[in-house]
Amino acid sequence: MIFFILNLLLPRRITSVFDGYDFVFLWLFGGLAASPLVNSNVSFTHSIAAMLAVSFCHIGLSKMAISSPRISRLITGRPVMLVKNGKVLKENMRQALVPTWILLSELRSAGLADFSQVEYAVLECCGRISIIPKVEFWPVTARDLNMRSEPVCSPYLVVEDGKIVAKNLARLGYDEKWLRSELARQGVARLTDVYIASVDARGRVYVSCRE
Repeated sequence: MIFFILNLLLPRRITSVFDGYDFVFLWLFGGLAASPLVNSNVSFTHSIAAMLAVSFCHIGLSKMAISSPRISRLITGRPVMLVKNGKVLKENMRQALVPTWILLSELRSAGLADFSQVEYAVLECCGRISIIPKVEFWPVTARDLNMRSEPVCSPYLVVEDGKIVAKNLARLGYDEKWLRSELARQGVARLTDVYIASVDARGRVYVSCRE
């Protein structure tokens, strides 16, 4: 229960983007949680109290980081430029302790062949490397081609594991009869055969049946 409550209190970003103090917090939190299991002299009460203290310290640091840019730089550090206008900044690479093979792997992940195609590469405070390609290597968009594009509509799940999600169907303004007719149009005879079905705001139906 204590883990569930703390999970609700903690900042959501630590599950995806880590700063240095996030890593320290998780390391301390894990050690405190495991200490009563490996050492019988440590009580669960003391362990929970320590976890609460560490958690509130982490929340306090997180709030301080968003309250002031100066404090944020002290807590989280600053981004480091690794590549500028196609040139690798060797001194910054050395200071940030980033080996070239990591930078090359990030380059490949961005779909670029070599450093000459890079406008900027920045080591972010969370440890990720952001790569901005030069303008001539940007992907072509519908706007570049003067094509008319429509906004993407988030779909709603209307069938899950053979059961209708009535509230989503009602939110879209449809009923069960309409849904069954749409499923029949796609060759689905029984609702129980459907694993997932979704409908977007334009009424387009996607169906995935059980195998």
